[in-house]
Amino acid sequence: MLNNLGHAYTCLGRDDDAHEQHRAAVALARELGDRHIEGNGLMNLGQLYRRSGRYQEARQHFEASLAIAQEIGNRVGEANATGGLGVVYLRLGRVDEALDQLRRSLTVAREIDYRGGEAETLDNLGQAYHRAGRYHMALDHHRHALTLARKIGDRCLQARAFNGLGEVYRSMGRYDQATASHRSALVLATGCDDRDEGARARTGLADVRRAAGRTRPSGTPPAASRPATVAGPLDLQRRR
Repeated sequence: MLNNLGHAYTCLGRDDDAHEQHRAAVALARELGDRHIEGNGLMNLGQLYRRSGRYQEARQHFEASLAIAQEIGNRVGEANATGGLGVVYLRLGRVDEALDQLRRSLTVAREIDYRGGEAETLDNLGQAYHRAGRYHMALDHHRHALTLARKIGDRCLQARAFNGLGEVYRSMGRYDQATASHRSALVLATGCDDRDEGARARTGLADVRRAAGRTRPSGTPPAASRPATVAGPLDLQRRR
């Protein structure tokens, strides 16, 4: 119940209240000896610390959650905690460690057919490969994340994957495809009320306009001002 209240506060943007509820959940779980709830509460606290940029505290909570998950055989918890560690390492610029943790998370998610976790980890791997300058690997992982997110009907995760694609395309100078991707992300994020991904899409579109304006020949309209297909970037693999 306390963890559920924490999630509700997080959705409302009330992170301080969410912290309080998750801390209370961890304390109560320890009193009751419920390791499963304790591990979930630590995981939730790790996510909150990560969102607020407190990465060392996030890492400590993910590591504690991972230890409990492995102790009690909670494979979903194991996938989530290793994925959380991967994202923290990525935010800290420790890309090799991020890739290592994210690959572990992906392996576990696939072993237990945890498709939501698999799709999220594929998207995070796309971000890690982008950071490493391995653009084609990044595109491949974002595309796989998008395909899986469509299969499971997760529109917010689709928005994340499209934004990831848009950012990679912009880095590659493929501005038409970047624009199409971010526009698709914006439509999806608006539909699922994901304010973070909506803001990310708008920022991405602005970044594309600036980048295209610096490189286009005189008299050529910028890529972001030309119509783009909302269904997806031009070279995205067709839906099966």
